[in-house]
Order: sequence, then C-alpha cells, then structure tokens
Amino acid sequence: MLVAFLCDIALLRESKRELADIFRQILKTHRLPNKPQDGNIAVLDVLGSYTNLQPIIEKYIKGMEKINWRTDLESIGVEISETDSVVKLEVKAKLNRRQKDLLDRLGYNSWRKIAEKAK
Repeated sequence: MLVAFLCDIALLRESKRELADIFRQILKTHRLPNKPQDGNIAVLDVLGSYTNLQPIIEKYIKGMEKINWRTDLESIGVEISETDSVVKLEVKAKLNRRQKDLLDRLGYNSWRKIAEKAK
C-alpha cells in the first residue's frame, strides 16, 4: 500500500495523471478478449512505462531497498518521527503551496485545520 501511495505521489508531483489512470490503462490493455498475462508482470509493465515511477519500481518492488520515509514523504509535507521502532507520520504545520496542492489532490485537506492551529 505504501508503494502504491508513493506511486500516486510521484504521478501527482510530475504530471496531471493519477493512479486511477494506470488502473484504467491496465484494464483496457488486459481485459477480454486480450490474451491473459500474469497480473504482476502486466502491472509492472504498465508502471514501468512511466519514467517518474521507474525509480520506485526498481528500489521497492524489484529491489530490496528499505523505504526512505524522510526523502519520500517529507517532500509532500509529511514529517516523520521514530521512537522505539514506531514510525509516526504528521502533516507539517507550515506547508508550501505545492505541498498543499498535493495533499488536496490526494484527498487530504485536514492540513487546513493544522495550519490554523499553528497561527
């Protein structure tokens, strides 16, 4: 789920596309009467056609890298704190316009309440 979330962020950050567009593309390409294909291969082929998703696929799906919370999530305005192996995610009190837009497009608009509290 986290890798799918990272893909969604990458798509929203770099283009006007959304993860739903990829699902539509998979359905269109692989529905009947098209030839059946292994689902994992089909999804990875479609994801790999997006240059901004290729690093995520290589690191986290095909590779064995541990997800780097700080670099992958802080760019959208999410702070990470870790205590005794428990990771806590929080929206930053001060967000730039791009971070606000990304959070809105992800369906998260509670950042508005957090920003009001920080004033």
